[in-house]
Amino acid sequence: MLFRSKESKKKVTEIFKEESEESFFNAMARLEEIIETTKNEKVRLEAQKEMNKLLGLHRPTKVEVSGQVQIQGIDIQIISGTQNNTESEIKD
Repeated sequence: MLFRSKESKKKVTEIFKEESEESFFNAMARLEEIIETTKNEKVRLEAQKEMNKLLGLHRPTKVEVSGQVQIQGIDIQIISGTQNNTESEIKD
């Protein structure tokens, strides 16, 4: 998005922040209502999980990594005696 002035950028940022906060509080209120009114324990637990996610308390169970990996170096440590044992095991 291209802004013509710092003032317009600041205004858009403020509006977005207000809308985000309002959405957050609305979502929290709906989840609290579900937790307080439902008799289904499974639904209550799912609502609590969603609240934890919104509050940043939830740890993701699956982490996906994408992009390029760059190796800058590899450290190799040779322990004396280990190499000879490995070679004799391979020959047998």
